[in-house]
Amino acid sequence: MSRTATTPGDYWAGYRFAPRLIAAAESAVWVVESHLPLLARIDSRTRAVSGPRAVGHGDPAGRGAHDVLACGDAVWIRWSDGITRYEPAGDAERWIELSAAGLAAGDAGVWALTGDGRLARVNLGGDGYEPLGEPEVRRHSIAVGHGAVWALTWTHVPGGSTLARIDPASGRVDGQLQVQGSPRQILVDTNLVHVRVWRRDSHDRVEELLLGVDPQTVEATTELRLSPAGAGGVVRDGVVWAPDIDPYAHEDRGAPSSVRRIDAGTGELLGAVEVPGWITAMSAGQSGVWGCLERRGESDDAAIALTADGPLQTVELSDLDIADHLPERRRR
Repeated sequence: MSRTATTPGDYWAGYRFAPRLIAAAESAVWVVESHLPLLARIDSRTRAVSGPRAVGHGDPAGRGAHDVLACGDAVWIRWSDGITRYEPAGDAERWIELSAAGLAAGDAGVWALTGDGRLARVNLGGDGYEPLGEPEVRRHSIAVGHGAVWALTWTHVPGGSTLARIDPASGRVDGQLQVQGSPRQILVDTNLVHVRVWRRDSHDRVEELLLGVDPQTVEATTELRLSPAGAGGVVRDGVVWAPDIDPYAHEDRGAPSSVRRIDAGTGELLGAVEVPGWITAMSAGQSGVWGCLERRGESDDAAIALTADGPLQTVELSDLDIADHLPERRRR
């Protein structure tokens, strides 16, 4: 969290813009603040920062956004109580009354996961949504890509978890892969659909695997072991960008770390980039990868741009003027 000063009894004293979520698009990178319903814009070419703009119905008491996506000419943000569609060209915002458990966007449109596990196609104009298919309360993660909607379903039964390909026209499952272990997240790139899975090894330790799935046959074609489990990352053009931090090592939080580039098919280490803190959220863009950078105790949090063939670039966000958006100021 970014702060420059503290006052007893005043949580917001000295508070500065702290990035929570990030979404990279062709011309801009969008950053959502950690605790305030604010959206900032970074120009992808010049790195110029603008904003912030108040968005959605976020709770300034600390309940922030859960997802931010850039799709076409709009930015989509999932909150606990609804979904924001923001159109930068006209500085226009629409609010969708849908408390969703997940949100995804891609070539098959924008989709939400309802509380009962039903898929809902969100109108691209942001003026409503249409539930499709049957409820499935065990669904917990969705993604969009390769002309389909993808969903993870979790059970306690060994080998009973599944990855499903869903027809966006009918909402029916038209392909399915049984996944051994506990599936955590779906990642989509230009070639494959990837599934992050946790399993226990022979020593009862949790390990993380990244399964590469052919989007046409819905069959696993690659399996990559990643360490530490839970560190997250993204896949871009067949390359995994994976932080080397243990997310549960809280005493080390904010310390310098590295982001590794790993061939998703062979496991070959292609390179690594040292970063001055922790990457807490990542997004694959047109020319590289963006992340939210936490630098606890050293300086304010920031956004960071990573490329395979160049030095990292840090974009500072602490100078954004958020004074009028702080809860005390808004109550006056």
